[in-house]
Amino acid sequence: MTNRIRTRSNADKRSLQDRQGRAGGGSRKRPPAPAAGLAVMQRLLGNAAMNRLIRSADSRQTRMLDKLADEAMRAGRTDLIERFNQLSPGQKAAALKLMEQLADAAGLHASEVDWGVIELCLDFVRDVQLREEEVETEADVAEEGGETAVGTVNTSGLLPPYNQVVRWLNYKAHKQGKTDVMRAFGSLDLDQKKLAIHRMADGNSKRSDVESLRKALTVRIREKEWLDWDKVMEAIRGAEQVNFRDMDEREKKAMFEIGDEEERSPDPVFLPLLLPDKDDRRDDGKPISVILLEDAERFAAMFQGAADWEAIVDRCLGVPVDAADGERETERRNRLAARGFASMEQCFRQIVDEWARICFERGVLNGVDLFVRFIGLVGFKMVKGKYPLPSGIAAKLLARTLGRRKPR
Repeated sequence: MTNRIRTRSNADKRSLQDRQGRAGGGSRKRPPAPAAGLAVMQRLLGNAAMNRLIRSADSRQTRMLDKLADEAMRAGRTDLIERFNQLSPGQKAAALKLMEQLADAAGLHASEVDWGVIELCLDFVRDVQLREEEVETEADVAEEGGETAVGTVNTSGLLPPYNQVVRWLNYKAHKQGKTDVMRAFGSLDLDQKKLAIHRMADGNSKRSDVESLRKALTVRIREKEWLDWDKVMEAIRGAEQVNFRDMDEREKKAMFEIGDEEERSPDPVFLPLLLPDKDDRRDDGKPISVILLEDAERFAAMFQGAADWEAIVDRCLGVPVDAADGERETERRNRLAARGFASMEQCFRQIVDEWARICFERGVLNGVDLFVRFIGLVGFKMVKGKYPLPSGIAAKLLARTLGRRKPR
């Protein structure tokens, strides 16, 4: 089902914001950040999550979040705050932008919030693989005076990566005024849908994940990223002509151009725990989350294996492994101080929080194999409706690691 709501033009929004500013006393100064609702969110989400959210939101979005949190507490809908917190950074940005566009329909300028519209925004972006900066670069017809359209899509019978691709295509179609394309896609049978996705990825690619389609379909027009919807429709029409009912498995593989290697199940044995260090890692001042992602396989092995927590901190800080004990301790203290940590344990706890968030976003929300396997191997079951939250993953890792040695 699709919901279309006429949104204000950008000029109308700016005019409205100016009038609201004058009504508040005529001052052009930015008002102080609201506190009541944000304090509610901070209690529910924790300091780290709240700080990340405030850094990524602009002033209008911060005020909107304050109102939403305050009203959610009064209405007993704090579950929506938790659902918002479970979104990835890219999904959060998309949800905030959508709430801004639907602010009138959601009652954000009125005395009563329409929680159904807020839920619609959260459900629309949930399970869609979005980069953190994507909301700033993607084309959006609502920004050009069009209508904001949101709606779900049926992915029954499709497994990863196909179901992830369909959710991403559905999101883009609604943002770019191409819901008719998704209706045409929905009329295909399961095998035809898979074939269409492969053909969207330039036809001869074994890979059919979101990133492959993003590269194959993205075109830049007027500084915004659109999908090549003509190419999408061409793939749909071509797949529609193929009759899979009379084909055997060998013929189907030939159609999809899938080899035996891709068909094999993932190896259940985790990565070797004592992977050789390929380089002497040096800290470039990168955020901890970036360091963890760039060396994700190694950190997964260290967290899951026998490595002590201090070794994880040293690797994340870039402390040279071949330095003499005294030099290494000095280097460690300097790097901790440079990042604002008072101790090894304080640093490690932040590393764990960041790693748990990455595992949740990449594993639970987006089904990335490395993180799905890691979550399972540290003791969680990936059961629908009972997925582990970042706080649970962090608690499990702290118990496994800090429990081995008394922290210094």
